[in-house]
Amino acid sequence: NKQLSNLANLVLLYTFKMEKNNFMKSMKEENIKGNLDRLPTVLVTGFGPFRNHSENSSWLTVKELLNLNITDFNIIAKELPVEYEFVSKAVPELWEKHKPKLVVHCGMSEQARCITLEKVAYNADYHGCDIKGQVPQLNSCCENGPEKLSTAIDIDSVLEDVASSEVCVKAVASENAGRYLCEFTFYTSLKVNRNAAFVHVPPINQPYSARAMAQALALIISSMLKQIKNS
Repeated sequence: NKQLSNLANLVLLYTFKMEKNNFMKSMKEENIKGNLDRLPTVLVTGFGPFRNHSENSSWLTVKELLNLNITDFNIIAKELPVEYEFVSKAVPELWEKHKPKLVVHCGMSEQARCITLEKVAYNADYHGCDIKGQVPQLNSCCENGPEKLSTAIDIDSVLEDVASSEVCVKAVASENAGRYLCEFTFYTSLKVNRNAAFVHVPPINQPYSARAMAQALALIISSMLKQIKNS
């Protein structure tokens, strides 16, 4: 009887510990979910292959961003095909679906040798064909739209944060995003919400790795979110 009593006590103790562990695990998962819910959501896009580039450094950089231990914002990453028609529909839909605090579009610049933050996007003069051989109607982002749209983000302030950080990547500003899918995407996004940014990255290892550019991108996003929070 004594042995049975001891066995019963052990079973009760084991059951209690298991229930406690399950409860603590459940609490931890709820806390994690709660923290994620409180963090700002950032939509980050990169482009797919185009011309003679089987891989696009912008999407490789965005994918690498997902591998970083980022704790101050949630990331929703989307790869966009280099197609005017797709972008014109998808970008407003992504804003509506995810309701992000900030949208950061990334694109590859074959000429760039540093990260470039774009300040403005123009509506007209889009003559370069996309991967389907198409150009936008009237060679513009939207009929009767403003000549140009500017981001609400203070780009110069973001550049100061990058320069004073420990990331080994140079960043500069630009007011000419190239009149191709990059600028078309930027304008389309700004038309929805001015809390949008465009970041041009150079090809991989010319001179920065995807990892280094992703680390710089994380810092850039944090700097932009700080502005939005304080605005």
